[in-house]
Amino acid sequence: MQRISGNGRRSDARASGIGLPTRLLVLACGVAWLIAAVAVRPGSADVVRPTRAPEPAGVEFFEQRIRPVLADRCYKCHSAEAQQGKKLKGGLRLDTREGMLKGGESGKPAVVPGDIDHSLLIEAIRYKNEDLQMPPKGRLTDAQVADFVAWVKAGAPDPRGAAQAPDPLAARPDPKQFWSFQPVKDPPVPTVRD
Repeated sequence: MQRISGNGRRSDARASGIGLPTRLLVLACGVAWLIAAVAVRPGSADVVRPTRAPEPAGVEFFEQRIRPVLADRCYKCHSAEAQQGKKLKGGLRLDTREGMLKGGESGKPAVVPGDIDHSLLIEAIRYKNEDLQMPPKGRLTDAQVADFVAWVKAGAPDPRGAAQAPDPLAARPDPKQFWSFQPVKDPPVPTVRD
């Protein structure tokens, strides 16, 4: 097989040192990378995403519209307090972000940020599944359900347990106090005993 090189000369592919096995290996790696990139879709629960501090607007929405409903209608059965009193239902904790993402006894996450179709919490509060309806003593209002749907679609911003990045300047000591910037001093001569 002949090809034209950058200088306009024809060269044999075998003479360039790239043989068929090397080309097949490169092609196989490229195909494997492409398959892996396509297989991992956004919103997938199997994808581990780095945690970052939620946006202030999302935190405000959570604090004003989501947390009050959770505290009023869910924490009685799905919180640390319920767990201590041995009243935790379904092994699900809704009082922590980690508890929501982990889920309960079903093994599925209660909330999949950005994906309402795979979030069991949304399925439960919509009351469309006869076997999964929460809260059990009455539905949430349509406005409350809409708030939860909007919250999950927005990525379920939740300040509880979010690791805030420390301010890099706050942890540093005053640079003027660094040892190399201190004036040279004559240390006292130690006394020696015979």
